[in-house]
Amino acid sequence: MSEHAVVAVVDKSDDDTVCWHVQTDPEAPSLMSGAWIVADAAELTAHAFVVEQPDTVAEIAQLVAEEVAKVREAAKQAKKERPQITLPRFDAPPHPDPEEIAETFHGEQRARQAWAMAVALAEIVEYWHSFESSRKQRSYLAERFGSEIRPLPLPQKS
Repeated sequence: MSEHAVVAVVDKSDDDTVCWHVQTDPEAPSLMSGAWIVADAAELTAHAFVVEQPDTVAEIAQLVAEEVAKVREAAKQAKKERPQITLPRFDAPPHPDPEEIAETFHGEQRARQAWAMAVALAEIVEYWHSFESSRKQRSYLAERFGSEIRPLPLPQKS
């Protein structure tokens, strides 16, 4: 898996599997880069971080919120050490609800849950890229957390 993972959102049933790819690389041309209804999604998930449940979307949103809190705390510490700096104004991290998003779905019902989770993840990824772009522009935060956009925080696979 590359530094910036592809997230494969998967919804399996007895008959088939729905899979959406969500790109987390800031250089990717599109956040949502593919959708399939297939008998076997093994090839589509082989090199991806797999999300099969809305709870995982919430877990990723929480991990992003925790990283944002760490950066905010580091900025506050830097302000104490160097009062002349201006604290960054980061927007609050999103906590999208796939069930709410699913209510707006128009299409083949079989793809509804996977689509809703993929849209929720795309919202989180979009926020993360914006947050990281702002963070790395501040030298004191770039020194501490790196000068590049960091990979989206993902749960550890068990």
